[in-house]
Amino acid sequence: MHNLLRDLRMAMRALGRAPGFTAASILTLALGVGTSTAIFTLVDGSLVRALPFPAAREIFLVDGVAGPERDLRSASFAEARDWEARNRSFSQLSLYDRTGVAAAWGSEAEQLRTEIVSASYFDLLGARPARGRLFLPGEDRILDRDAVAVISHELWQRRFGGGRDVIGRPLTLNGRRFAVVGVMPAGFRGIAFDAEVWIPAAMASVVRPVSVLEDRKNRWLSAVGRLRPGTDQLAAQADMDRVARQLAGEHPATNQERGALLRPLREVILGNTAVLLETLFGGALLLLVVACANVTSLQLVRATGRQRQVAVFRALGASPTRVVRHQLGEGLLLALAGGAGGVLVAHAMLALLLERVPTGVLPLYATARVDARALLFAVASAGCCAALFAVLPALRGVRGDVAYQLRQGSRTAAGGLGDLRRPRGQQLLVISEIALSLVLLVGAGLLGRTMVRLAAVEPGFAPARRLAFSLDLPVSQDSQELRAATAAKLRDALAAIPGVQAVALGSDLPLRGSSSAGFLFLSGGATPEGVRFYRHRVLPDYLAALEVPVLRGRGFSAADRSGAPAVAIASRSMARRFWGEAKAVGQRISLEGPEGPWVEVVGVAGDVRYRDLTSDLAAPASEPDLYLPFAQQTDDDVEVALVSSASDAAALAPLARAAVASVDPQMPIFQVETLEEVLANQMAIQRLGTVLLAAFAAVALALAAIGIYGVIAYAVALGGREIALRMALGGRPSSVVALVVRQGMVLVAVGVVAGVATSAVASRALSQLLFGVAATDFATFALVTLFLLAIALAASLLPAWRASRLEPQAVLRGD
Repeated sequence: MHNLLRDLRMAMRALGRAPGFTAASILTLALGVGTSTAIFTLVDGSLVRALPFPAAREIFLVDGVAGPERDLRSASFAEARDWEARNRSFSQLSLYDRTGVAAAWGSEAEQLRTEIVSASYFDLLGARPARGRLFLPGEDRILDRDAVAVISHELWQRRFGGGRDVIGRPLTLNGRRFAVVGVMPAGFRGIAFDAEVWIPAAMASVVRPVSVLEDRKNRWLSAVGRLRPGTDQLAAQADMDRVARQLAGEHPATNQERGALLRPLREVILGNTAVLLETLFGGALLLLVVACANVTSLQLVRATGRQRQVAVFRALGASPTRVVRHQLGEGLLLALAGGAGGVLVAHAMLALLLERVPTGVLPLYATARVDARALLFAVASAGCCAALFAVLPALRGVRGDVAYQLRQGSRTAAGGLGDLRRPRGQQLLVISEIALSLVLLVGAGLLGRTMVRLAAVEPGFAPARRLAFSLDLPVSQDSQELRAATAAKLRDALAAIPGVQAVALGSDLPLRGSSSAGFLFLSGGATPEGVRFYRHRVLPDYLAALEVPVLRGRGFSAADRSGAPAVAIASRSMARRFWGEAKAVGQRISLEGPEGPWVEVVGVAGDVRYRDLTSDLAAPASEPDLYLPFAQQTDDDVEVALVSSASDAAALAPLARAAVASVDPQMPIFQVETLEEVLANQMAIQRLGTVLLAAFAAVALALAAIGIYGVIAYAVALGGREIALRMALGGRPSSVVALVVRQGMVLVAVGVVAGVATSAVASRALSQLLFGVAATDFATFALVTLFLLAIALAASLLPAWRASRLEPQAVLRGD
């Protein structure tokens, strides 16, 4: 112990005598450790830690699929019931729908996030109530009979004051009176991780009419289940395929080419976020390696310059073990200081990240914080770096003949310019830094080009100065006439708001994820199986308010009401696909079957991107968009966009709430955002990845440039006699510059070749995040390579220029 303390004191004094080296090493290490630790907290909270349910790996979401491509679809109420009753693979399988319901609190109303589930739902998640009870098995069997609800702990505190008398108290949801039968423990929010109330599947009539629940063609449900012990995903999938074949045989009109797909719950929740986090973590680890290599390179330079001092130390009786211990002590101190600084960097970076991560990118269950696991990661990272940048210089310090080193002094500490051509440790580290920097630059470049391509996509509507929000029409308004009249009142009330120039009211708005699909049939039997399409039920001024052009025919008018001839407006892609744009007006389609009734196409509108920015709307297998008059095809779900005369459309939100309340105080608005925010969210994952990878790449490139400068400058310093001789024999300064730069750029070239080869493999991990850009895009690789070469050339020129300014006589006289 005494020897260890003595070695640490000596190491501390040695580091104190080299403050520049010490500060640069600690700062570099802190940056690498801190960045990787901050990203680790995101990865740990989202990907590594188990979901907060017992044996969460056994929980799967079950969705309907259709067609040979097995495209994801929902399930009808009856279909999901059949899954529940006939499967042999799940110990519990629950119907599942995530929705929202309007809760009335006297004269006030709010939208509550709701999960519609079977009685087995809580058991499969291992959940127990904190108060009261959960649903009884019989309460989710008979439609529309048992109006009971379970609420979250947070809702109990917020709306019921945490009162002990909450059990049995009434709760009005979408105009229906429910009885609270249970309260969940604090923190339990279902698999949506934001649910506030749960209602039995048999009470789904609170959001869907009973007729919809009995219709096998109306699909909107999923299921969630826990596998039986000993059953794996493949066996369970085969079992659900068996159930699907049974249903296809029993219900050929609705279940042909229908199936069920099992997906792990975490996979469903994460989506592309998993790819983003894995990519960022890989980038952060590359940055950590570059930082470690940089510190190691500095240590090797320092060790080379101290070889004569170490030789004297050994000549005075110090054993090689003692020399190694001294070097390890320096490395340990640097690692401790760099690791501590890294924790501070991680705290600051994580706070900065969480403020700027777009909503929806990270899963709701993720808790990113610098906790004990993150500290352990930081310590391990710093320790691994210390092992590299302490051991290598230490081993180098005890090699070689002591007498020879004492006779030659510092001149043999390195081979001068010749070292630039030899694969020595420092040169290999610089090559590695260059290669890893190029990998990071390529990743940032690919995502950056994707951002440019996404930004160039024409969304088909005008997002500027438009405030969007959702609301649900009362379920009690079960007639088409009542819903149409309420929608018209809402439009008039919203249009009367000062500063509102126009109102777009319909069943859905672009890119907000609420479009619904169905099947259409062309007249003449051209589509006997039906074509899946997306329907948009809109009021007459909807298209004009969003600046969607009507290219042919006419738009909707007040005359397109219930009882009038059924009409529709086709999107341009739909018109071109089926009839040719010029011939679309006057064509007939059916939304119910190949025998009609028929709907006349009266107009063609410009293409609008409702689902995403990347789908090819003109593809032969695309699912077209069709507009229907709201008065003829009403919907309970309504979305509104207000066109503001001012630039700050968000300022209209409180006025919109008041206007809606004037029509019906029990009808809250929710999901309030501007359409510009909606459009920006389509690129959120790519934008975050681009910014962070670009930041990692910039730091790594700066470190690599410093490494290039350092190795060349040191070789020049040790090769001063060689340079002086060249110049004394008539060599020109320009030839010296060319020689130094040429030999230095050999290192860079090797690093670039290694980096390009590595990037060609590593960039494929980004494929799911790219759009319009190949993972091996030549232009990106070429531009990134040229940029890195330019930086490397600049880093090489300065020491080369200094070498050319040497005075040969002074150098040779001193030698």
